[in-house]
Amino acid sequence: METRHFRLPRWAVAVAAVGLVAVISAVGWSMRAYGTVPAEPAGGSAALAGTRWTLTSIGGGPVFATADGDVPFVQFDSATSASGGDPCNLMQSGYAIAGDRIGFTGWRSTEMACGSRDVVVQQGRYGLALGAAASFRVTGNTLDLLDASGTVVLSFTRAAFVEPVEDVPPTGDPDEPVSNPGR
Repeated sequence: METRHFRLPRWAVAVAAVGLVAVISAVGWSMRAYGTVPAEPAGGSAALAGTRWTLTSIGGGPVFATADGDVPFVQFDSATSASGGDPCNLMQSGYAIAGDRIGFTGWRSTEMACGSRDVVVQQGRYGLALGAAASFRVTGNTLDLLDASGTVVLSFTRAAFVEPVEDVPPTGDPDEPVSNPGR
């Protein structure tokens, strides 16, 4: 009897490796204790609350966009809540600020891979860099997140912030089919 061996393509192995790194990182971030940053002084988060930022550099290198032109972003929804995307996944975290120090309380993220190999690898790098952020600085329309050694790990440019829309429950009979009058 002949034995056949199945060999995975290299790209599939790379995607699986990036996925594994993302899962391990997500678990590590979620285990990070809340309160690793001292309580913020009054008004300390005013520089970030209500702002949205588009990634322009990761580790000093280029940012890769999806075929649709989407790139990673982060927004500070309130004085304690942040969200964003990488752009294949949606992400959420709490955060705290003390002076120029910032601490995220554990990024939670969906785990999808999309786009080119460069975009998929960037997803893992972006998540790791967010987890390593220890301080920040805002200069004009630029936000830099720095690691504990003071190295810039992520650079962003200010983008328009759109207030989240509250979900409105549908009205009418849930068993009735939905019609589209435009068709």
